[in-house]
Amino acid sequence: VSLLIRRSGVDQDFPVSVVRDVIPTETVIYTELPDDIAHIKITEFSIATADEFDQAVQQLKGNGAKGIILDLRQNSGGAITSAVAIASYFAGEGERVATLEYHDKSVEHVSDQPPLNLPVVVLVDEGSASSSEVLAGALRDTARIPLIGQQTYGKGVAQRTLLFKDGSVLKYTVSEMITPGGF
Repeated sequence: VSLLIRRSGVDQDFPVSVVRDVIPTETVIYTELPDDIAHIKITEFSIATADEFDQAVQQLKGNGAKGIILDLRQNSGGAITSAVAIASYFAGEGERVATLEYHDKSVEHVSDQPPLNLPVVVLVDEGSASSSEVLAGALRDTARIPLIGQQTYGKGVAQRTLLFKDGSVLKYTVSEMITPGGF
């Protein structure tokens, strides 16, 4: 793509060529803190987030992590499937971690693996919404993991997006998200 750039203080516009490409973004960032505590920040939930989380957990376990600070602050949500998969790391196998209430049916999401058995705290704030609220609620309700910070956004619904050929977008609500505790 060729761009024509105009800058203040520069007399002439000038062309710049750039290559279009998909830029992969990491949604899970982890660091090791003193005393073998791991800080895992989830920035959003994409389809790849659960795999990124698994890689982080395996790395941290291999390094002897003794506890996790799971940071969901300013995480506006995303793919519910990734949030449910991550909840499975902390809830007991077979535990219900979330329910999606559609107009004509209910879909329960259940943990499919044994828990990590590490001490965990979850950081949330007013920017934690949607799938991050599902994850936080699941961890609070099933694994009794404390939530620290501010009240979350309170979205409580799952949405879908339709993209049209003319570039317009329609976003609509498809279900309510219910935590195991009924919230």
